[in-house]
Amino acid sequence: MTPEKASLSRQLGTPAIIKCMSLTNEITYKVQIQEEDLRAPVIEFGGLFKHWRALALLTIPPSVLGFVPGNFFGTPCLFLGGFGLTCLVWRYVQLKQHIEKTLKTPMFDGEVTYTLSTDRFRQHSEHFDFNAEWSQFTSWSEAGTALFLFTNPFQFHLIVRRCLSDAQYNEVREFVASKLPKREAPKLDKLVIPIAVIVVLMEIGLSTLSIVMTKFGTEM
Repeated sequence: MTPEKASLSRQLGTPAIIKCMSLTNEITYKVQIQEEDLRAPVIEFGGLFKHWRALALLTIPPSVLGFVPGNFFGTPCLFLGGFGLTCLVWRYVQLKQHIEKTLKTPMFDGEVTYTLSTDRFRQHSEHFDFNAEWSQFTSWSEAGTALFLFTNPFQFHLIVRRCLSDAQYNEVREFVASKLPKREAPKLDKLVIPIAVIVVLMEIGLSTLSIVMTKFGTEM
């Protein structure tokens, strides 16, 4: 930002942030998309399973109560544990299989050339060619390893972070943010962990009460 722009920003009482409305230079790079490039975004857009680690840690330990004699709520405890195991299977088995399958599609198969300019985005390879104006994208998002440009709720194109310098990546990020609305997480997404905590605490409480009552009832 020039001193003149910063001074004007201070005079107007607005933050000294100017959105990047154009790219300084056209950026071209070649990349072979790897599993680690897609792992973070697929998890990010994995719906409920986005919280796989927290859900597994919350639901698997209480399943032990399902094996305690006198627990009339043992079956729900086992269901909780089963759900936690499902989260782990999704993360370490199904996610890997899904990414491997995605990497074999024409969009990501082989070396891909990306060209980013102020006017257009192009993704080109031996099997795939996509050349579009920025207005053809509906939104953007970011997940650790890359920026994602959505053409619809389920289809996205990558801008891989490791292929750009920090300066280039920051410039492209600001440019994309100036062109497209950011894709926001569903509002219910924030409720997943609190709901899981409530369910687990309720199940632990009911199981503990059942075990204690059964033990005292037997001794009486």
